[in-house]
Amino acid sequence: MIIRDTIFADAVAAIDAGDVARLDSLISQHPRLVADRPQTDEPGYFADPYLLWFVAGNPARNGPLPANIVDVAMAIVDHIDQQNLASRQAQLDYAVTLAASGGGGERGAQLALIDALIARGARPAGD
Repeated sequence: MIIRDTIFADAVAAIDAGDVARLDSLISQHPRLVADRPQTDEPGYFADPYLLWFVAGNPARNGPLPANIVDVAMAIVDHIDQQNLASRQAQLDYAVTLAASGGGGERGAQLALIDALIARGARPAGD
């Protein structure tokens, strides 16, 4: 996947590395990271994704999810909440759907991520 927005790409790299401090710093400096949907070359179900969607590991990009993926995801959700974004529910709902339908890595981390997203208000598809 090609992400032309270099700041957004840096935030995705922080997600992949499980670097919550770097991610927090980037979002604090560039709040648009949790609101915008940058254009990518990705067709189909992952076209023009929100940053939160990258926590799901679906589509698989760089191996398994980091062990602290729940902390990473909750840091992003905290920023979404701070901005009181109208897209919050859609972001959470699709993130949990992606997590549930993907093979994002170690199953325990994936299940913990799904539980954490639901605890923050995500509604799995079909609910």
